[in-house]
Amino acid sequence: MAHDCDPTTFGYILAWTIGLEIAGGVLVSDDATVATIEQAVVAAEKSSNDNAVMLAEYSLGVALTHRDSASERERGIELLEGTLVMLKTRVPSLVSVTELWVARERARGGDGAVISAMRQAVDDMIDAGRIGYCVFGSATLVETLLDRGEGDGLIAAQEVIERLENLGVQHDVAMLKVTVLRLRAMLAGIRDEDGAYLKLASEYRAMAESLGFEGHIRWAKAMTDS
Repeated sequence: MAHDCDPTTFGYILAWTIGLEIAGGVLVSDDATVATIEQAVVAAEKSSNDNAVMLAEYSLGVALTHRDSASERERGIELLEGTLVMLKTRVPSLVSVTELWVARERARGGDGAVISAMRQAVDDMIDAGRIGYCVFGSATLVETLLDRGEGDGLIAAQEVIERLENLGVQHDVAMLKVTVLRLRAMLAGIRDEDGAYLKLASEYRAMAESLGFEGHIRWAKAMTDS
């Protein structure tokens, strides 16, 4: 249906039904999905509608930052950075989580200075009660902390997971619960707690499969198959 709409509507639909779903692990950023979004970008550019271009490029940026290729992720970051100026005035709700995704890639490149800003961004989301973005943001922060593999980083990661888990007591949200399981399994793996890791990874895979979340299923299989 979206293909028959104007470029701006198509861009909105992509952003809310594909972009954020990839980030949340509901969908995977496969070749077909990226090709679809690329088509939307081309259509938006032809329309000369800056809203359409922003939304299509945003969706493509999110999709590319969730690819395995470093070059694709870098292109995705450049697209997300390019959309941030307009997001701040037109879709401010997406700014904090977008900045976190950008910071995640910068941290992968060795920029440890972004960690404190990431932690503040997640704190702000939690304090504001923005549950959906708390899930995205907390997962991004924990992944970054675990990549560093340092003692203080692991303690900080555990604290973020516990805060997210406490939100799960108050809010019965499937995305939150499956994400907590994933992060707890990842932390156990980094700590070489083999028994806990195997148990958590198996529970995570079972929940991901029961929900049908394609991205989480892929991540869970990588855990259990290894």
